[in-house]
Amino acid sequence: MDLEQVLDLIKAKPRLRHLVLTGRDAHPQVIELADTVSEIRKIKHAYRQGIEPQPGIDY
Repeated sequence: MDLEQVLDLIKAKPRLRHLVLTGRDAHPQVIELADTVSEIRKIKHAYRQGIEPQPGIDY
C-alpha cells in the first residue's frame, strides 16, 4: 500500500474499531493520525546467545 492508501484507511476507520499497524519508521502523517504509537527497542535477545526461535513464543 502507498502512503495515501494507508492514510485513507485510517481516516475511514470507524471510531471504535481497532486498527493495528506494525513496522518500523512510521511516516509522520501516520503517527499524527494514530491514537496510540509505541516504539519497541531490543535491549537483549536470546538469538544473540545462539538460542533458536521457539514455536509459540517467537513465532
